[in-house]
Amino acid sequence: MTDHTDARELTLFATNDGDLYRSHIQPIIQNLSRKVAAGTYDADKAPTLWRYAADDAAQRYTREHGTPGPHGAYGSFSVATRRAVAAMLADSYAESVADAAQAIAAARQVRK
Repeated sequence: MTDHTDARELTLFATNDGDLYRSHIQPIIQNLSRKVAAGTYDADKAPTLWRYAADDAAQRYTREHGTPGPHGAYGSFSVATRRAVAAMLADSYAESVADAAQAIAAARQVRK
């Protein structure tokens, strides 16, 4: 069962952590935007990428804030909560992915 308070807290942490943004979120945005621009984007597979970012955010949060929990290195964040965070991150960055895809498509048009 998803804990909405934990999901919101972890989403805020993930979107405000600069290291996480540079190490996971930017590469995910670039990867998905290339796939959208190339026409190979698979909406069923995209949440998996965001789940990697959510898992790393849970681990970082647990290390920084020392919140012990039943989920090992993920602290108090259950699988369902991390999936919810991945969905929130996907929604939050959907516009960034679309904008980057347009920029890639425009750059490809210029090269032709």
